[in-house]
Amino acid sequence: MDNMPVKHIICIEDEMEMIDLIRIILGRRGFEVIGANGGREGLRMVREKHPDLVLLDLMMPDMDGWEYTSK
Repeated sequence: MDNMPVKHIICIEDEMEMIDLIRIILGRRGFEVIGANGGREGLRMVREKHPDLVLLDLMMPDMDGWEYTSK
């Protein structure tokens, strides 16, 4: 398992505590978790970094998850 490439996850969330929690849990499993504070920042990061997985909060103040999926 040591030779497997690291999988990158972007966690789009407006609560930094949740990003930290997800980073701790998935980091222990060998994933690199990048946090994005809200939908607009998350959209920019996804376009820039091309992650393996996106975890998306559906209820955020700047751009909710439903709006995000239509972009």
